[in-house]
Amino acid sequence: MADTPQRARGLTLSDGVALREYLEAKMDAQRCLIDARITAVERATDLADKVLEERLTGINSRSEMNRLAIDDLKSFRDKLDGKADQKTVNVSLFFAVAGFIIGLVGLGLKLWP
Repeated sequence: MADTPQRARGLTLSDGVALREYLEAKMDAQRCLIDARITAVERATDLADKVLEERLTGINSRSEMNRLAIDDLKSFRDKLDGKADQKTVNVSLFFAVAGFIIGLVGLGLKLWP
């Protein structure tokens, strides 16, 4: 019957030292692989962060350009509205002057029949 796992596999105590070295070497190799994977994940994360930052900067600049374009359009519309308002003022002025002239003619006709 096997007293220890080593004896169950057919290993002797003299093989235990070689087994320890083998397991330590395997664990060191696994640590190296894990470290390499962690480094690769960190690099990928840094790259993804950089790409995301560039995209966000692009989005911010596009939204800034859109905001400026909208502001320009609003300014242009306000100028057009101002011109329309000036046209309305000119029409009103024309009718006021015409009314004033008609009033003067009417007053002149009343005073000098």
